[in-house]
Amino acid sequence: MPAYFRLQGLVTANVGDTAQGTESAVDIGRYSRLSLGIQRSQAGGAGSVLVLQTAATLDASAFIDLSPPVDLNATGGLVQEVSGLLRFVRWRSAVVDSAAKFLIDVVAREV
Repeated sequence: MPAYFRLQGLVTANVGDTAQGTESAVDIGRYSRLSLGIQRSQAGGAGSVLVLQTAATLDASAFIDLSPPVDLNATGGLVQEVSGLLRFVRWRSAVVDSAAKFLIDVVAREV
């Protein structure tokens, strides 16, 4: 049975590297495939990206980047499919020129 959750409500990511706090990372448990609905309402400049991360534990240093990154130098929605996940997921952004605004909805599925 698929599950729905909001990984991140509308947030403003300022210039620089920002990561969702480990306390806000989502435990995806038995789910191994995610469909991400990403709404970008304000572009962050050329080279700005959003990356999903995964980890087996809630240690901030344990999170690793998944690819491909999402271009934050655009607005509008897109859907990205992700698999090969560990237990926890969160996002990280690298914003270059100006603040970017986005939100992330997720539908999780078992294999």
